[in-house]
Amino acid sequence: MLSSNVSGRVKRPCGISAVHRPICGEEMYVNGQHIAITEGMPLLRFLQTEGYDTERVAVERNGKIVKRTAFKTEALYDDDKLEIVCFVGGG
Repeated sequence: MLSSNVSGRVKRPCGISAVHRPICGEEMYVNGQHIAITEGMPLLRFLQTEGYDTERVAVERNGKIVKRTAFKTEALYDDDKLEIVCFVGGG
């Protein structure tokens, strides 16, 4: 479940915060949530903009795993479906 704080930022379950944007224009699904995007945005830029640590995530796009080496060249488009998993340490 996502929660927001006073600043209007959304706290992601994996501890990442991102600015909540209204749905408009192109949109995709990230972990089941609608997210507004700029069509053609590289996956790497999207992850960085949303505050993900790109060294500690795994991404599935439209049912296929995206290799970390492809984050820079993989472009996002309307109706894409991403599943992003954050790795955390602990014991």
